[in-house]
Amino acid sequence: MKWAKCKARDLGVPLISKEVGISKEEVKRVSYTGDVQYLGGGAPFVYSDALGGILNGPCTVKGFYVL
Repeated sequence: MKWAKCKARDLGVPLISKEVGISKEEVKRVSYTGDVQYLGGGAPFVYSDALGGILNGPCTVKGFYVL
């Protein structure tokens, strides 16, 4: 988790998760208010735990927590 937080900070992006999965002290008190979108790409499909498995094509996921 520490590596992921450092990498996200270096890239200037928030580290978010659909499930908290860590201690409450490590979670910021606000939820992530944006949407995460997969707009397509070179792969024929994408796998998303948050949406229940393999997806074909664009999708949007909401309801994340900032880690």
